[in-house]
Amino acid sequence: MTLLEKKQSLKKAIDQLSDDQVEDVLLYMEHLQKRDTTRVDYVESLLRTEKNLFDRLAQ
Repeated sequence: MTLLEKKQSLKKAIDQLSDDQVEDVLLYMEHLQKRDTTRVDYVESLLRTEKNLFDRLAQ
C-alpha cells in the first residue's frame, strides 16, 4: 500500500467515526506527536553528548 493509499484510507476511516471517536483519535494523534518530539530531543541530546566525548578524546 502506497503512502497516498494509506492517507486516503485514514481519511475514509475518519469520515466514518462518531464525534466522540474523532475526539479520541485526535487526542491519540497529539500524544503520538509529543512522544515523537520527545524521542527526537532525546536522540539529539545523545548525539551532543557523543560529540563532546569525541572532542575530549581528540584533545
